[in-house]
Amino acid sequence: YLVDPVAKNEHYENIQRLASDSGLYILGGSAASLLNGNVINRNYNFAPDGTELEHYDKMNLFAVNLAKTSAKTVINEADVYTAGNETKTLEFEGWKMGLSICFDLRFPEMFRHYSFQGVNLLTISAAFTVATGKAHWQTLLRARAIENQCYVIAPAQWGKHNDQISTWGHSLIIDPWGEILANAKDGEALIHADISLEKVEEVRSRMKVLYNPLG
Repeated sequence: YLVDPVAKNEHYENIQRLASDSGLYILGGSAASLLNGNVINRNYNFAPDGTELEHYDKMNLFAVNLAKTSAKTVINEADVYTAGNETKTLEFEGWKMGLSICFDLRFPEMFRHYSFQGVNLLTISAAFTVATGKAHWQTLLRARAIENQCYVIAPAQWGKHNDQISTWGHSLIIDPWGEILANAKDGEALIHADISLEKVEEVRSRMKVLYNPLG
C-alpha cells in the first residue's frame, strides 16, 4: 500500500503522546497538515499504545460571510485548505464510528451514508463560531443523532482567538434518541457519559429509519 506522505508534525506527535501516556483511545480533533504541497484539515486518532488508527480529511470546507452582522466575521477555508475526498470509519471494541469535522455537520447526506454502513457513533469535532454555534450547533447535532439513531460525540473549541473569531464551545454527548447526556457549555471542561451498544439497539428497535431509499 502507499504510505501517506503527511509529515508527523507537532500536532500528530502531541495527540499520539496523549494517547500512550493516558492509556486511552484518543479521537484527536483536527489539525492542519501538509499533503503533497496542499494544506488539509486532518482528524488524527490513536489507540492506547500510541498506534495510529484511521484518519479523516475534512471534505466540506467552511465558508461564512457575516460582514453585515454584529459578528463581522468573514471566513473561507478554501483560501487555505484543500478538501478531502472520502468518508472514513473507525472500528474498535464493538463500535463503528463515522468521522467528521466541523462544517461537515451541515451535510446530512454524509451522515446518512455512514448509517447505511452500520455506524453506531458519530464523532464531530468542531470550532463553530459564536454566531453560528449559538444559532445552530445543538439543533444540528441532535438532528444527526435522531435521524441516524446514533450516539454523537462532539468536542468543540471555545474561546476568543483574535479580533475576528470567537468559538462557541458547548461540547456535547448525545444519545441515539436525541437526549443530551453531557454539555460542557461555556469555558474549558471535561465531560463524560456512559454509552452502550444496547441503547443503540433499543432505539433502533422502536423506530425503523435506517434504510436506503435508493437501494
